[in-house]
Amino acid sequence: MTSRRVWWISAGSSYKALVDAGQLWSPNTDKAGRRDPRYTLLQQVKKGDVLVCNVDRSIVAVLLATSDAVPAPRPNLKVYANWAEQGTSVEVEYKQLELPVDVNPIKEQLISLNGSNKPFDRTGRFRQGFIFELGDEGLQMVHNASKEEWPSWAILESEEEDGEDNALWLSSELQPLLLMLKYNPNVILYGPPGTGKTRLVQLLQQHVEELAAAKTEPAPAPSVSNPRFFLLITNDATTVDGQLWQWQGFVAKGSEFFNAKRRFAAAFEHSQVGDIVFCYRAYPIKALAGLARVEQALHSEAEEGGVEEKGVTIKLTGELAHPVPWSLIKERLSFRPNDVQATLRQLTDEQAATLLQLCQDAGNADLPLSEEQESALQEATEPPVARTAFVTFHQSFAYEDFVEGLRPESKSGQLSYNPRPGVFKRICADAAAHPDEQHLLVVDEINRANIAKVFGELITLIEQDKRLGKSAALQVILPYSGEPFGVPPNLWIVGTMNTADRSIALLDIALRRRFNFLPLLPDPATIAPQMVADVDLHALLTSLNERVEVLAGADYLIGHSYFIGISNLAQLRSVWYNKVIPLLQEYFYNDWQRLRAVLGKQFITAQPLSAKLKKQLAEALAADDQLYRINHNLTDEAFTSALRVLIDDGSASGSLSNSDDQSAT
Repeated sequence: MTSRRVWWISAGSSYKALVDAGQLWSPNTDKAGRRDPRYTLLQQVKKGDVLVCNVDRSIVAVLLATSDAVPAPRPNLKVYANWAEQGTSVEVEYKQLELPVDVNPIKEQLISLNGSNKPFDRTGRFRQGFIFELGDEGLQMVHNASKEEWPSWAILESEEEDGEDNALWLSSELQPLLLMLKYNPNVILYGPPGTGKTRLVQLLQQHVEELAAAKTEPAPAPSVSNPRFFLLITNDATTVDGQLWQWQGFVAKGSEFFNAKRRFAAAFEHSQVGDIVFCYRAYPIKALAGLARVEQALHSEAEEGGVEEKGVTIKLTGELAHPVPWSLIKERLSFRPNDVQATLRQLTDEQAATLLQLCQDAGNADLPLSEEQESALQEATEPPVARTAFVTFHQSFAYEDFVEGLRPESKSGQLSYNPRPGVFKRICADAAAHPDEQHLLVVDEINRANIAKVFGELITLIEQDKRLGKSAALQVILPYSGEPFGVPPNLWIVGTMNTADRSIALLDIALRRRFNFLPLLPDPATIAPQMVADVDLHALLTSLNERVEVLAGADYLIGHSYFIGISNLAQLRSVWYNKVIPLLQEYFYNDWQRLRAVLGKQFITAQPLSAKLKKQLAEALAADDQLYRINHNLTDEAFTSALRVLIDDGSASGSLSNSDDQSAT
């Protein structure tokens, strides 16, 4: 185990000054002149120690002590003006984090650390002071919560020894899900709206892509066997030097030097010998007319008059028997007129794949390419491996959408019906073709479809021991294609369900016993900032959910994400009136008494009906003859006061009684 120590710095307003100075400084006493370890601990820092820098409840940097602590006078900086003149200084190397680590999600873990000089007290409050001891365990917690790579000097020796397992730093949010997936590849995330289900699957998708990237070898340099792709734009017209250029002349000569002394000439510099060129004739046919290759990359040739020009030599490999019209190219590649103003334009692999498909669809079965070129083009333009797929279930979603179904296709005026794979069959095929890479299928709103109809006979195949290569592996013959089908072991299936839409108790029993369930509940501690306009958002969400749970049930709580990122009163008002209240209105549809009990009489006003209305509507009126309205007219002061009333446990909160009368202010 390393002998270095790990420290926590609460920099506050001094952070910018510290960065500029490349050092840490702390007084020997607090502002009252008392010696306090929360300041004097800096004297114990040694060269090689690691420090994490906290600013406003986020870790914004990790620091390496490059010297031992030494006595030093107070720096001549404004932020230190009121401190003692003598203190301690340590020189440091900074690593600024591009993605600061939010402390709130890991606060409970940090509170559990042993020791007296820790940044939190047992109630979870930040201790006042500059420096605290964090320790290796605390550093590991912060490190696990980070979403970016840290410098090697900040990584524990035990982490470095683990090699690949610790090459990718996982968010602490992901760890429970990854642990569950380790024992069952089928998991459903469930909870009320706004509890982070979508965020968690996004983190998991990112994790799957990062796992694949860590195993992927760097792309080879462009070559004849690994070409780039270009679009050559030609035009039968008189050139700037008075010469007539014609496509047929290019065809007759077989190759031609195209100079780069034109607008948008950057593509010329990127070309390499062997690169494949799609040739477009702008005038007179406005169509893709042939294929070519780069014969000589950027070089100089003497033009007429002896002037040397830079350019590339392009050799035509053949004309297309069936040119591809500009209208199709424009539609499929989303090209604009300006995109074909350059002589040479570099294409992405995806654009080249689209042009290749358009050539084939137009009837060009035999492309004018060598076997090597055609093989390289096919390989380079293969669609990337789909390691993750996302699908949303709905009431009309069916087996034909998910697994496979018959789809009409028209060719040469003839209509035929052919099997077409659905999202599940496609991701299974990709996973089977790349058994060393993890794949992921996310099924959003998994509870909204008829599971028996969507999965059909495949519901058994997703079980861990029924997957391909396992002890009880099963395959079925698909009804439309007649192909054998099984589910590969390297595919995670993660569903999400909103408990406010449908209870877990109503889920298909066959689905329930094949999935593990991970609850995601409201977590007020993740809301940052906590205080907005003197309103404690943690306490506000807690109070709201206590009332909702009693009156509607735990499936209808309000998630913390509604309040994350609110930094001012205007944002708070917007979220409250445009998100929170509409959600509660849906929960308590046409039940104003219970809605008022949750929100309070300041937000839901009740006024007795006039005697005239009572008489006119006597037969239609229920026992409750109040007229309820949402109060949108609260002043800022009244609004924040009403929120604090909700937080308060006193008698000022809303109730099911109709006895009070509150008008809009």
